Amino acid sequence: MNENNNNQNGGDKKNNRQPFYTLGILVLIALFFTSMMYKGSSSSNNQEITYTEFLQLVEEDKVDSVTFKDDVINIELKEGVTYGVSEEDAAKLKQLYEATGQSTKSTLYTAYIGIEDKDLMPLLKKHNVEIDGTIPDSTAAIIYNILSFVLPLVLLWVILGYLM
Repeated sequence: MNENNNNQNGGDKKNNRQPFYTLGILVLIALFFTSMMYKGSSSSNNQEITYTEFLQLVEEDKVDSVTFKDDVINIELKEGVTYGVSEEDAAKLKQLYEATGQSTKSTLYTAYIGIEDKDLMPLLKKHNVEIDGTIPDSTAAIIYNILSFVLPLVLLWVILGYLM
């Protein structure tokens, strides 16, 4: 009879762990989808271009404003100017934006060359481009690194601890 009770208690311990396994797997799946959505939302409205293409757009007076953020230049084109889209598609986009009341400004980005290009600021000023910059926030980077790297490792360690 004692063996029967011991087997039942051993079985209960395994059954008690199952909610933790399920919770751990759900948390990992949620982190995966959150990461995928973050990547998708950050790249859906922006298009990467080369630095040379950026300079050409400035010289053609198609750039409304630029924002320097870390090692990236965010480029906002003037109203109605499109880049990398055929004229037919641009007309359709314009109609869609006007129908929904959205702005027709396109946003691009490129790598910031930095000090190597001393002619950039005079070029931007010459073509009346609005220049802005952002101060990097190291706290957000630290929190992001903790949440995206350390937290999944800790969760994996806890889950594997329950499995062993």
